[in-house]
Amino acid sequence: MKISRSINSVLLGYLVFALSAVLLYQLSGIDPHSDPTTGFLVFSISYGLLFSFVGGLLTQLLSKTTKLIVNYELALILAGFAVISYIMTSGNHYSQIASIFLFAPCTLVGGWCYLKWTQRGNTIYHIVTLNDLKSSTKDNYYRPGNFEEDGFIHCTRKKSITLLVLEDYFVEISKRNVLLMLEIATAKLKAEVKYEPPAPIQGAGKNHLKDGLFFPHIYGGLNIDAIIGVGVVERVGDNFVWPSSFKNINKYF
Repeated sequence: MKISRSINSVLLGYLVFALSAVLLYQLSGIDPHSDPTTGFLVFSISYGLLFSFVGGLLTQLLSKTTKLIVNYELALILAGFAVISYIMTSGNHYSQIASIFLFAPCTLVGGWCYLKWTQRGNTIYHIVTLNDLKSSTKDNYYRPGNFEEDGFIHCTRKKSITLLVLEDYFVEISKRNVLLMLEIATAKLKAEVKYEPPAPIQGAGKNHLKDGLFFPHIYGGLNIDAIIGVGVVERVGDNFVWPSSFKNINKYF
């Protein structure tokens, strides 16, 4: 499954770049091997940098990995096809040269930016009721009731998004349960964390989706020693408030 996903992500990343190039020359009516004007040369290189960056970003996003391996593969494919085209065609080779020395490296930049954007910060949060925390923790690992169905543990990163998640999912639950916010150190997790588009529950609120492009998902059990603090979530009036303090997890067992 992972290998297939990686292959598909690389192919899609390449298609984004290749199709954008075909579209550019089809719409402009310019032969890609003719001598370009200075204006078109600058535009086409800028255009190529944009779509190679997007291709690299999409490759990393769809592969759901935390390393740049898929982007190196994409860069090699892009540069490889450019070398073949350089050898087999005549005329001006500015597009092939740009592909080798500019566009291929730019796919790495796209993947790197995606990883930096989604992995900045080392603390994430998970909301759970006190009863569920106790009943779903075994052998020092916590797995929520929906873990088998979803395949991961839903988490958030920003304070503002976390409060919106509370409003969208936990208003009714908070009326009859003690809500806890788990503060998790990603560096201590034994399972992999992937930053992915949201996976909302059907029928739930959507306020948290407006500002949250990517959410951290823990693909495995949450080892208790990665929980560096537990805060009690309270609702004051019509709003949830951020916990005033985070206490040691041992207090709840």
